[in-house]
Amino acid sequence: MSRCVLFGVLAWVVAGCGSKIESGEPDSGMNEADTDTDTDTDTDTDTDTDTDTDTDTDTDADTDADVSVYDVQSGAVLEGSEVTLSGVVLTSGMTQEEVGFFIQDDSSEAMSGEYTGVFVFTDSLELSVATGDVATIRATVLEYHDLTELVASEVSTTASGAAPYAVSLTSVPSDWEVYEGSLVTLADVGVTGDPTEETFGESSTDWGIAIDNLFFDHEISTGTTVGLLTGVINYSWGTYKICPRSPEDVD
Repeated sequence: MSRCVLFGVLAWVVAGCGSKIESGEPDSGMNEADTDTDTDTDTDTDTDTDTDTDTDTDTDADTDADVSVYDVQSGAVLEGSEVTLSGVVLTSGMTQEEVGFFIQDDSSEAMSGEYTGVFVFTDSLELSVATGDVATIRATVLEYHDLTELVASEVSTTASGAAPYAVSLTSVPSDWEVYEGSLVTLADVGVTGDPTEETFGESSTDWGIAIDNLFFDHEISTGTTVGLLTGVINYSWGTYKICPRSPEDVD
């Protein structure tokens, strides 16, 4: 073959190869298409919905326990407890200093005598109450210098004219504490000491308790024997005292 012919053949081959590259057609190596498509789709959808709805409703609107005076005085109710007493009878009006009054369970319960009365401290409540009123009282139980009392937050009078029951005692009990706050009547009380400033208006007696002036200033003098002495039993300054509510309680 002549050089001219050989040169022409080579030129044709080079021209043909150039046209293939320019046309973008891949060679045999690039003709292997990428068939590996990414089929791995994200199927992890967030199905964790918040099912924790707040069902904690406030049921503590009124947690006061409905109790009796007996429950309070016998120790069945702890100090600091908030309580409601319904249908209790006032055994006195307000004290001279208007800081409170005494109550008892209704008459059928009060007849048992022990642990059936308690003092109600009214603090700053403005009240108009009288002996024989029937009331519903909301209060907190407190031991004040060893005296069990109710610190009232609300007093609602529901009736009036009830007859408080007085426990009759004919001899000195072995323990006055069971009658703390109760309305009692003592028989044949001998007065052994006059009420003076030094005794804070109290008269001493042969019953081992003093006659106090919590409700009115009495003048029961030494040597007097009171046939029937009615009053509520109070505790202060380390001693028990009987507190007549009016001159009619000293017979």
